[in-house]
Amino acid sequence: MMAVQVIYNKQRIKEHYPDHFEIIKIVESIDDKMISRLYNDPSITAEKFLASARKHYPDLEDSDRLFFYTNQFRPTMIIDDDF
Repeated sequence: MMAVQVIYNKQRIKEHYPDHFEIIKIVESIDDKMISRLYNDPSITAEKFLASARKHYPDLEDSDRLFFYTNQFRPTMIIDDDF
């Protein structure tokens, strides 16, 4: 079984990860269930994730989008809309 790889960014960087699945989430919609499913780790909470994300992006707003790139197919999380 391949390890779960998840990369996130405030900018769309799909061209850097062409073999990954793109998941786009608005910061305020990130919850415990979503983030633990994405990372395949029930110990990761939205609060912990967002605290870490705000260290990388101090200007992160609740209305901002985060782009996630994962090597595991998560069909219920993938949004096909092109923002």
